[in-house]
Amino acid sequence: LVFSTAGHGIDFSATSDASGGTGELFDDYEEGSWTPSITNCNNPGVTNSRVNRYRKIGNMLFFTFDFFRSANNMEININGNSVISGLPFSTLSSFNSTMNVATYYSDGSGQQMANYIDTTPSITLHGNGEKYNLRHLWGFGCYCTS
Repeated sequence: LVFSTAGHGIDFSATSDASGGTGELFDDYEEGSWTPSITNCNNPGVTNSRVNRYRKIGNMLFFTFDFFRSANNMEININGNSVISGLPFSTLSSFNSTMNVATYYSDGSGQQMANYIDTTPSITLHGNGEKYNLRHLWGFGCYCTS
């Protein structure tokens, strides 16, 4: 199907199953790659040819990212100062999000990292201190777009 004008899509209203629904028109789908960047990171690693992908379905954006450093010497500051930016769509002014950010160290161990997505949209990593000898900093998540 090709929709050549805005405001059209696939109408699911004939199959309405829930009461109180406000719309059953599916009118937006997109997928592609994005280029994340990070602040307050020494030897930040590369993101090209990694899994920096997104998929937008309706107003939900699903994304993945991966910073990779083959020398195992990436260092990040997680005192609320490291920010991953470049997410491809803006967020709602009031929104809910979910995501997971993890590290992979040179010795094979890993750790989950506390984080949140703000309305810029950017991912802020927070916690205490710095993380050293990282090989990967990766994550995935979703948020509502405007």
